[in-house]
Amino acid sequence: MKLKKSDLSRYIESGKEGYVADLTSIRSRNTSYLGNTLRSYFREQIPKYTGIFLDEEGEEVLSELNRFIKDCNIDKAKLEFPVSSGSNLYLVPVGENLDLVVNVCDEYYGDGDYAKYVGVESIIFNDNTTVKDLGELIKIVKDLLSNIG
Repeated sequence: MKLKKSDLSRYIESGKEGYVADLTSIRSRNTSYLGNTLRSYFREQIPKYTGIFLDEEGEEVLSELNRFIKDCNIDKAKLEFPVSSGSNLYLVPVGENLDLVVNVCDEYYGDGDYAKYVGVESIIFNDNTTVKDLGELIKIVKDLLSNIG
């Protein structure tokens, strides 16, 4: 029996190997030339993308991503906010060469302070990923942005 790695494990390993590229201009990550190329191309196509969706907007993003998963027959559990305070990290395959990293957070800090958001800020890629592979991702993100709020 082959064990399947968790999304979190795959994300951590990919980050250590330099196979994570951020889609926003906020963070800088130790990534490869290919990762920087993919990030730059994405930023050219969607320049004001922040990747963070708060409260109700986050709910709508999850709904749209779950619809994408269902429509594409992706073998993936439903993306949802954590049952208790914390966060869930999901990898959503977009084609064969990249995964969209989705961080779903609902944390309560006490005294009415909390953070509830969906972060769609990075991708995991591989050596075969090209700028052309980003086409589907860019379409998904543009659809996502047009269908929320």
